[in-house]
Amino acid sequence: MKRALLLIALSTAAGGAFAGDLHCDVQSDYDLSLDEDSLRFEREGGTPERIEIRRGRLLVDGKAMALGAADQARLERYEAQALRMAPEVREVALEAVDIAFTALSEVARGLSDDPDQTLAKLHDARREVMRQLDRASTAAIDDEALDAVMEEAVASLVPALVGDIVKSALAAAFSGDTARAEALEARAERMEAEIERLVEPRAKALERRAEALCAQVAALDAIEEEFEFRLPGGERLDLLRSGPE
Repeated sequence: MKRALLLIALSTAAGGAFAGDLHCDVQSDYDLSLDEDSLRFEREGGTPERIEIRRGRLLVDGKAMALGAADQARLERYEAQALRMAPEVREVALEAVDIAFTALSEVARGLSDDPDQTLAKLHDARREVMRQLDRASTAAIDDEALDAVMEEAVASLVPALVGDIVKSALAAAFSGDTARAEALEARAERMEAEIERLVEPRAKALERRAEALCAQVAALDAIEEEFEFRLPGGERLDLLRSGPE
């Protein structure tokens, strides 16, 4: 599970403006996928490449490992806790997407030369992102996939928004039209206030949910530390790391 998965709401929707108190250091050498009854950790260029936990079984590169009674109990506890997290991880990601589009919509209303057209495009982009996420079969959303979906959805909109802002600012600056410049500044201030009103409460609530997820990841890391078995290469199981490197 990459750190971006837990923090994407705060970093994407508000540029980190409301994330100052959130500290969630989670690292992994693997990409994590979850579904209703399994956890899959996969990577390229390392050994093992794939570790799967499925219904109380630990499979390393497709081969089941025999565990002692204590480690078996730990593995089942690890699996149950991770699978309980999965729906919340998904909901955090979906809320992040919605917050991001809320912020973008307010930018369009406040600064776009043609807000109705931009808002219509944003609506279509949001609907497409949600459609893709709803179609996903996994209980958790891969952070890289989510980044890619968001980037594709808004790629054509952000340059247009930026272009509107720059065009209006340059026109006011070069024309010497102070009234136009003041009007543009007033629009920007209203937009900022509206984004804060709409986004900050939701971002704060999402921050609390992300912090709870961070605590659950730390608990999974603690279970890993208790495992007594070793992987075929002699190393400890190290799927998630919580805390600073």
